[in-house]
Amino acid sequence: MNNTNTKEALNSMAAYCAAAERCRSDIEKKLSKWELEIDEIESIISRLEKENFLNEERYARAYTNDKYKYAKWGKKKIAQGLYFKKSQRPTH
Repeated sequence: MNNTNTKEALNSMAAYCAAAERCRSDIEKKLSKWELEIDEIESIISRLEKENFLNEERYARAYTNDKYKYAKWGKKKIAQGLYFKKSQRPTH
């Protein structure tokens, strides 16, 4: 793909991440629709992580807090939700 499309995807994903906490799998799903090469997708994700738009630990904490406070989920359901999101970090 061309460099312009990659920059556009990066800017779009940065705005997407700035709006709310996102996990890596959310970004991968969105970027797969852009028809980018795998190395371009990895490059965009690593740049988002480097610039702190994407942070798995922060996502897991936000997800846990939201599901516990607002959806009244228990520990097992929250852990299962994080597992399905492919964010298997500890949530202590």
